[in-house]
Amino acid sequence: VLVIVMFYADRDKDPESIFAPFAHIGIEVPSREDVDAMAEKAREMDCLHWAPRDMPGPVGYICALKDPDGNVVEFSHNQKVFDAVRSLWGGEG
Repeated sequence: VLVIVMFYADRDKDPESIFAPFAHIGIEVPSREDVDAMAEKAREMDCLHWAPRDMPGPVGYICALKDPDGNVVEFSHNQKVFDAVRSLWGGEG
């Protein structure tokens, strides 16, 4: 579970996008099928931002959706982020 919260001292103020113009939340998933499943769910919810696609390394296989505030949430496979973190933290790769 990933929870990101932003508070404003002046609650009447309109929120400003903090994930712009390109910054995004990226989540690496175990398989290409997981990326495809997220894209299909995003299509059903009318929030698909990028259809699944293969990108050159180190990006890998990705799709993205938009959250209710319009921020981009990317799902990827084969970026090797998970493996790199496990290696750095002494876990099995």
